[in-house]
Amino acid sequence: MRTPLPASLPPTTDWSQVPLARTWRSFSILCWSTGLILAWLHPLPGIAFGLLGWWAQCKATPATRSDAPWPPRRVQRVEAG
Repeated sequence: MRTPLPASLPPTTDWSQVPLARTWRSFSILCWSTGLILAWLHPLPGIAFGLLGWWAQCKATPATRSDAPWPPRRVQRVEAG
């Protein structure tokens, strides 16, 4: 028999944020590593992967989102009623 979920959970809790941040961080590390390796072969792909890694790191870490060159994303929640 399954135990019922507690009714005291806040309605705005988004449990997908931690795994999503971890995925962005992993993608960032992958892009930076690829960019570093490609920098010795040809600088243009290295720069492209470095920028892609920086973008992914900004998506993963809320502290660096304020340093990002794009405006903060504003999301409105629409609830069916």
